[in-house]
Amino acid sequence: MNDHHTVTYTLTEQEYKKARKVFRTQSEKISRVAVLILFLVMLFLFSVEDQTGKIIVGILILIMLSYLIFVWLNNVGYMSYALRSSTATITSRGINIKNKDSEFTIEWKYIEKITRNKDFIHFLIPKKKPRKDIIIPKRAFTDTSEAEEFFNDATQWGLSPTSK
Repeated sequence: MNDHHTVTYTLTEQEYKKARKVFRTQSEKISRVAVLILFLVMLFLFSVEDQTGKIIVGILILIMLSYLIFVWLNNVGYMSYALRSSTATITSRGINIKNKDSEFTIEWKYIEKITRNKDFIHFLIPKKKPRKDIIIPKRAFTDTSEAEEFFNDATQWGLSPTSK
């Protein structure tokens, strides 16, 4: 095992969206369904309530739509960050991400899960922190064995491996 591994990569927008869909957590899926159900219930209540009820439900709908717009804008903002050319370096301490505008290191204890599929290696940072999934396309490696070595070292240093 090397004392560090470094890979430089750039995600495309299509890759980012595909990876986010593949690696979406169960809680994200449940919260999307819950928001949709809540929205439909409020629309139903809006259609059957008296005038005061309609005002309250209307205000709740506006608050919920504002929240959804905020979440959408936050995702769009992070996507533009994730699409920048970056260099990821893993060490026994954690993973360091560097691009032209910033550099940060996330210690292994803050990474909830490391997963992979045939196209990506994915590092999941819990929602307690600002959500910053790290998605590394396997095409950035010279070959599949280099990608596997990177994944294996990351999981040995950080967590037990999980494959999709």
